[in-house]
Amino acid sequence: MKIQSKFPHLFTKGLLFLFVTALFISCDDALEGKINPHIDMQEEIIINPEGGREVIDLRSSYPWFAEASDSWIQLTRYRGQMQLPDSIVTLIAENPEMEPREGWIEVRLMDQMSTRIIVRQEGRGSLITLPKSVVYFNINGGEAVLPVLTDLEWDTDIEEKDGFTFEAAGKNSLKVKVARNTTGAEREIVVTLKAKDSDRQAKLTVIQSNQEKMMNITLAPEEKDVLFTRDAKSVEIPVILNTEYELEVSGQDWITVTSVPQFGGGDIAEEITIKASVSNNTTGVERTGYIRIKDKSSDISDIYYISQMPGTRRIYVKPGAVGDGTSWENAYGDIQVAASACGNHSNIDIWVAEGEYQLKNSLVLNAVNVYGGFIGTENKLKDRDQSRKSTIKGGDFFLMRSETEGPGDIY
Repeated sequence: MKIQSKFPHLFTKGLLFLFVTALFISCDDALEGKINPHIDMQEEIIINPEGGREVIDLRSSYPWFAEASDSWIQLTRYRGQMQLPDSIVTLIAENPEMEPREGWIEVRLMDQMSTRIIVRQEGRGSLITLPKSVVYFNINGGEAVLPVLTDLEWDTDIEEKDGFTFEAAGKNSLKVKVARNTTGAEREIVVTLKAKDSDRQAKLTVIQSNQEKMMNITLAPEEKDVLFTRDAKSVEIPVILNTEYELEVSGQDWITVTSVPQFGGGDIAEEITIKASVSNNTTGVERTGYIRIKDKSSDISDIYYISQMPGTRRIYVKPGAVGDGTSWENAYGDIQVAASACGNHSNIDIWVAEGEYQLKNSLVLNAVNVYGGFIGTENKLKDRDQSRKSTIKGGDFFLMRSETEGPGDIY
């Protein structure tokens, strides 16, 4: 008679029980992960009044999407993947008000959960702001009182030097006195307004001519060479002069002077504001013009340059870069990624710095301006050196097409 042992069956059943138990535990862990979504990121950011680009690191259990509460919080990177180190990229606009303001960025994980980052931006009152960075006097000198926008207590680093005198006339005024210039040369001095209880400060440059006649646009050199997007704009040009003047306008089909104040007469320098408008740029290319103010009876003049983009923004590409394309400092390193971010008919230009780029797929761009010839520091198209080359490498699949959108509209 043959006797069969039950132990092997019991052993097999035991193994099966352990396997099923482990499977349930594993499923429970996965289920628990699904019903407990999370987002790891900071709770608030504090921005200075000037605004700028901010990167907010985060990590989430699911793919995420972000949106902002206000138009002054512009998100340039607002979605990402799960379980990977990631970031939100936002551009904060300048705060024009004296008081601080507050908004939020909300991050959502599909329908699982959402959380907010509080965005606090300081107001202009936390700065020391002057209405102009340069003031001018003619050879005779004189006195000027400048408004100071601030809620801070401040003082000047110079009280009197070489015929220039500076005095705080209350918290919100600076008095500048300049003696007659007897040196025979133009004089210049820089005074700093410093907050008493913080590191906030503002600088003012005072320039005194050695001439009776003056005609100066009272802006810093970089402020006399402006860049606008394609949309229509209004322009105000502050001028100090002590003589009759006239205007010369380049690009009269798109730059229109709307206000020409008259000089009141006399030898004392007078401040005026010339106003102009710039029309919407529908040409599809960047354009450059100027407004020149000049003395009617001499060669004294000053000039205000205007460049206008054909689109609403630019995407920058530079060899070896690893950014998000918002500036030369944060450029894309891949022209193909830039093209994908730009899209067709998007009113966005692509600027490509000198160097070599490798394509892996076909590149098709419809109604998009792509410019090369840049060092990687330029701000205006007229600044580039077209002898510099950007080399794009690809196989037989490579294609870059130039189209005409419609009659007379070349892209």
